[in-house]
Amino acid sequence: MKFLRGLMVLIAICASGCAHIGLTKATFTRTETSLVLQIDRRMEELMHAPDLEEDQTLVLELHNYQIGERLLVPSAKVVARLEVKRFGPTSQGNLFDGWVVVRKVTGSNVVANVNLVVTARTPSGNYVQTEKFDKQYNFFRAPVTE
Repeated sequence: MKFLRGLMVLIAICASGCAHIGLTKATFTRTETSLVLQIDRRMEELMHAPDLEEDQTLVLELHNYQIGERLLVPSAKVVARLEVKRFGPTSQGNLFDGWVVVRKVTGSNVVANVNLVVTARTPSGNYVQTEKFDKQYNFFRAPVTE
Protein backbone atom coordinates (compact mmCIF):
# COMPACT_ATOMS: atom_id res chain seq x y z
CA MET A 1 0.00 0.00 0.00
CA LYS A 2 2.82 2.43 0.88
CA PHE A 3 4.51 1.55 -2.40
CA LEU A 4 1.38 2.39 -4.39
CA ARG A 5 0.90 5.66 -2.53
CA GLY A 6 4.53 6.62 -3.18
CA LEU A 7 4.22 5.65 -6.83
CA MET A 8 1.07 7.76 -7.21
CA VAL A 9 2.82 10.79 -5.67
CA LEU A 10 5.79 10.34 -8.02
CA ILE A 11 3.49 10.08 -11.06
CA ALA A 12 1.59 13.20 -9.99
CA ILE A 13 4.82 15.16 -9.60
CA CYS A 14 6.17 14.06 -12.97
CA ALA A 15 2.87 14.70 -14.74
CA SER A 16 2.67 18.25 -13.42
CA GLY A 17 6.26 19.07 -14.31
CA CYS A 18 9.02 20.05 -11.95
CA ALA A 19 11.36 22.99 -11.94
CA HIS A 20 14.09 23.99 -9.56
CA ILE A 21 15.53 27.50 -9.34
CA GLY A 22 19.28 27.21 -9.21
CA LEU A 23 21.80 30.04 -8.94
CA THR A 24 20.20 33.52 -8.87
CA LYS A 25 22.10 36.79 -9.28
CA ALA A 26 20.47 40.21 -8.91
CA THR A 27 22.31 43.33 -10.10
CA PHE A 28 21.46 46.96 -10.79
CA THR A 29 22.75 49.92 -12.76
CA ARG A 30 21.74 53.57 -12.56
CA THR A 31 21.65 56.23 -15.20
CA GLU A 32 20.56 59.85 -15.07
CA THR A 33 16.97 58.88 -15.84
CA SER A 34 16.50 55.26 -14.79
CA LEU A 35 17.23 52.44 -12.40
CA VAL A 36 17.75 49.11 -14.14
CA LEU A 37 17.22 45.93 -12.12
CA GLN A 38 18.39 42.62 -13.58
CA ILE A 39 17.68 39.13 -12.26
CA ASP A 40 19.66 36.26 -13.77
CA ARG A 41 18.64 32.78 -12.71
CA ARG A 42 19.30 29.20 -13.76
CA MET A 43 16.28 26.91 -13.97
CA GLU A 44 16.54 23.16 -13.96
CA GLU A 45 13.47 21.70 -15.68
CA LEU A 46 12.63 18.06 -15.11
CA MET A 47 9.62 17.79 -17.40
CA HIS A 48 7.66 19.69 -20.06
CA ALA A 49 10.51 21.86 -21.35
CA PRO A 50 12.65 21.79 -24.50
CA ASP A 51 15.82 21.32 -22.39
CA LEU A 52 16.72 20.28 -18.87
CA GLU A 53 18.41 23.60 -18.06
CA GLU A 54 17.76 27.18 -19.06
CA ASP A 55 19.07 30.61 -18.15
CA GLN A 56 16.53 33.36 -17.54
CA THR A 57 17.26 37.09 -17.54
CA LEU A 58 14.60 39.50 -16.33
CA VAL A 59 15.30 43.22 -16.80
CA LEU A 60 13.13 45.90 -15.20
CA GLU A 61 13.89 49.47 -16.27
CA LEU A 62 12.32 51.89 -13.79
CA HIS A 63 11.67 55.57 -14.51
CA ASN A 64 10.48 58.26 -12.06
CA TYR A 65 10.10 55.79 -9.20
CA GLN A 66 9.75 56.64 -5.52
CA ILE A 67 10.80 54.50 -2.56
CA GLY A 68 7.82 52.42 -1.40
CA GLU A 69 5.70 53.12 -4.49
CA ARG A 70 4.07 50.07 -6.11
CA LEU A 71 4.85 50.26 -9.83
CA LEU A 72 2.74 48.20 -12.19
CA VAL A 73 4.54 46.07 -14.75
CA PRO A 74 4.26 47.03 -17.54
CA SER A 75 3.49 50.73 -17.23
CA ALA A 76 4.83 54.13 -18.25
CA LYS A 77 7.26 53.85 -15.31
CA VAL A 78 8.44 50.25 -15.90
CA VAL A 79 9.75 48.61 -19.06
CA ALA A 80 10.18 44.84 -18.68
CA ARG A 81 12.06 42.24 -20.73
CA LEU A 82 12.55 38.52 -20.18
CA GLU A 83 14.88 36.33 -22.21
CA VAL A 84 15.11 32.58 -21.70
CA LYS A 85 18.18 30.90 -23.20
CA ARG A 86 18.55 27.17 -23.57
CA PHE A 87 20.14 24.68 -25.94
CA GLY A 88 16.93 24.70 -27.96
CA PRO A 89 15.03 27.79 -29.11
CA THR A 90 15.24 30.98 -27.06
CA SER A 91 12.03 32.44 -25.61
CA GLN A 92 11.09 36.10 -25.13
CA GLY A 93 8.64 37.44 -22.57
CA ASN A 94 5.59 38.91 -24.26
CA LEU A 95 3.02 39.21 -21.44
CA PHE A 96 3.90 40.73 -18.07
CA ASP A 97 1.55 41.04 -15.11
CA GLY A 98 2.59 42.27 -11.69
CA TRP A 99 4.42 44.97 -9.81
CA VAL A 100 7.73 46.05 -8.29
CA VAL A 101 8.35 48.11 -5.13
CA VAL A 102 11.77 49.65 -4.50
CA ARG A 103 12.36 49.52 -0.74
CA LYS A 104 15.88 50.90 -0.39
CA VAL A 105 18.60 52.38 -2.61
CA THR A 106 22.22 52.93 -1.59
CA GLY A 107 25.37 53.35 -3.64
CA SER A 108 26.03 49.61 -3.72
CA ASN A 109 22.68 47.97 -3.00
CA VAL A 110 19.00 48.12 -4.01
CA VAL A 111 16.30 46.19 -2.16
CA ALA A 112 13.09 45.62 -4.11
CA ASN A 113 10.04 43.38 -3.95
CA VAL A 114 9.15 41.84 -7.29
CA ASN A 115 5.80 40.12 -7.83
CA LEU A 116 5.56 39.27 -11.49
CA VAL A 117 4.14 36.59 -13.78
CA VAL A 118 5.63 36.47 -17.26
CA THR A 119 4.49 34.50 -20.28
CA ALA A 120 7.29 33.76 -22.75
CA ARG A 121 7.20 32.19 -26.21
CA THR A 122 9.66 30.80 -28.69
CA PRO A 123 9.74 32.68 -32.03
CA SER A 124 7.67 29.93 -33.67
CA GLY A 125 5.15 29.99 -30.82
CA ASN A 126 5.45 26.21 -30.44
CA TYR A 127 6.58 26.46 -26.81
CA VAL A 128 4.92 28.74 -24.24
CA GLN A 129 6.02 29.01 -20.64
CA THR A 130 4.93 30.97 -17.59
CA GLU A 131 7.54 32.18 -15.12
CA LYS A 132 6.98 33.64 -11.66
CA PHE A 133 9.15 36.10 -9.79
CA ASP A 134 7.77 36.62 -6.29
CA LYS A 135 10.19 37.65 -3.57
CA GLN A 136 12.31 40.42 -2.14
CA TYR A 137 15.61 40.70 -3.98
CA ASN A 138 18.87 42.32 -2.90
CA PHE A 139 20.40 43.83 -6.03
CA PHE A 140 24.12 44.59 -6.03
CA ARG A 141 25.84 47.11 -8.29
CA ALA A 142 26.69 45.49 -11.62
CA PRO A 143 30.39 45.46 -12.49
CA VAL A 144 31.40 48.16 -14.94
CA THR A 145 32.25 46.69 -18.35
CA GLU A 146 34.33 48.60 -20.84
